[in-house]
Amino acid sequence: MPTTAGKILYEVANLLVLIYSTGIASSYLFLAFVSMVEMRKYIHKNQFVDYNYILSSPFAPGISLIAPAYNESLTIIDNVKSLLSIMYNNFEVIVINDGSKDDTLEKMIIAFNLVRVNYDLRASLSTKPVRGVYKSGAEFFSRVFDPSYYLTAQLSRRNSWGSSHIRYNYAKRFNTYGSQFEADLYPIISKSIYAYLNYGYSESVLFPRDRIGAELFFKLPKSLEISGGVRYMGFDRDTRILMYTGSLGCYVGDYRISIRPFMTPDHETGTSASATMSTRRYFIDAENYVELNAGLGFSPDLRRMQNGTGLSENEIYLLKSQRIGLVWQKAFWTTWAINLSVDVARQELVFDQDEYVIITSSFVSLRKKI
Repeated sequence: MPTTAGKILYEVANLLVLIYSTGIASSYLFLAFVSMVEMRKYIHKNQFVDYNYILSSPFAPGISLIAPAYNESLTIIDNVKSLLSIMYNNFEVIVINDGSKDDTLEKMIIAFNLVRVNYDLRASLSTKPVRGVYKSGAEFFSRVFDPSYYLTAQLSRRNSWGSSHIRYNYAKRFNTYGSQFEADLYPIISKSIYAYLNYGYSESVLFPRDRIGAELFFKLPKSLEISGGVRYMGFDRDTRILMYTGSLGCYVGDYRISIRPFMTPDHETGTSASATMSTRRYFIDAENYVELNAGLGFSPDLRRMQNGTGLSENEIYLLKSQRIGLVWQKAFWTTWAINLSVDVARQELVFDQDEYVIITSSFVSLRKKI
């Protein structure tokens, strides 16, 4: 049986543990309350501040992220990719291989396509001699950031006045997902004239917030067709684009050959130009065809890089590019049609001009007539 003194010590110990636990819990509750008050003040003070806009601003100062590495071959690739995904407009990542005895450098060279460069180092600190400086090349860009994918679902209806279409677009680009809703109208004005009207809306950075199109088509003798119109794309309050476009098409047997230029005026960078050419081979009817197309220049709505790549999301860059694509469409069950296409583009890098990256895109579209 425990003695009276032992019982007293046991009770005192329990009381001390209770007091200690109560004190710890009370301090946590007090800190939580203070944090909640300060958080409310912070949110109220910054409710009208758009930090995404600030971080992606072209006026954001350039910064260098320095990451030392010593025998980190098991984790170095994931660590660097994590640093590259930082949401900021103007930064570089500098990895210092600080005397690693494993294959850290070799893995970096393979993963990020590093090439040795001649770089003039100004030694401001006393260190051991620098053995070499490496820089990532264009192939790293397409290896780290996935190819893009597009999926479209569309409903179409023919009317006495023309045709109407509603469309849902889904995209995955550079590990970012987004969607867009669009509506098209093709009103018939006369036997030889019809129009194209378009409006699209999206809250994703992968698409323009507002997309508006208008164009007039004129059917000419000898199976010729010409058109002229405009495209407007508003990405945000500071980035709006107005493009002028048109087309010239010709039907030769079961083939349709067309060319479409785009002119994009800009008061800062001047006028940029791009053009696409296509040859389409029809089979049973207009819903069954295969098409080969190519382009030179760059269409602004696809110029927009995401900040997950370290690029600005509020700028439009005039980059050199060439692209080629193949399209196949097949009608089935009378009112359905599936459209598959593959697109390959060779695009100049915005952060390293005169260096190019290969970007592949695949498109899937399913249409239903009602």
